[in-house]
Amino acid sequence: MSYGAHFACKKARGEAPRVMPLEGLWWVEGSGAQSVMERIAAGQTSMEASDRSDWRWRLMIAQLPPIDDVVADAAIREAAAKKASDTLDLVRFERWTEGVCAQILHVGPYATEQTSVIALHRAIAESGQRPRGRHHEIYLGDPRRAAPERLRTILRQPVEPGP
Repeated sequence: MSYGAHFACKKARGEAPRVMPLEGLWWVEGSGAQSVMERIAAGQTSMEASDRSDWRWRLMIAQLPPIDDVVADAAIREAAAKKASDTLDLVRFERWTEGVCAQILHVGPYATEQTSVIALHRAIAESGQRPRGRHHEIYLGDPRRAAPERLRTILRQPVEPGP
């Protein structure tokens, strides 16, 4: 959808914004969700040790102007006509605001992100804030093209004033 929107813009206007990197929101559902997230952030457990069936995610790609809901909807319809994916009915264009966040750049494989997550949450606590909302990752590298130790991921956590 993102590349379809990009090329439609380029064809119509002669130029188009670049396609932005893939992003993901991660969260845990269930009765102990908050406790699981706190233990992971404190380094007391890992994502791998948690119940995978409780984890949820949403993938996103930011769309820069002039791409709007009209251009995005056309790109989704075009991809559906090509039968590019049987999950296109899940794709949508929406405005999303995250608010104030803390973030850290993690360099290395995804499997070693926990050390950066712990550092991020320590910095949040030291600043007198507390986490809120969903853990957010922005994938700056392509794991199909880059060596794992060279991958770069922005780890972001929305925050609010602490107690």
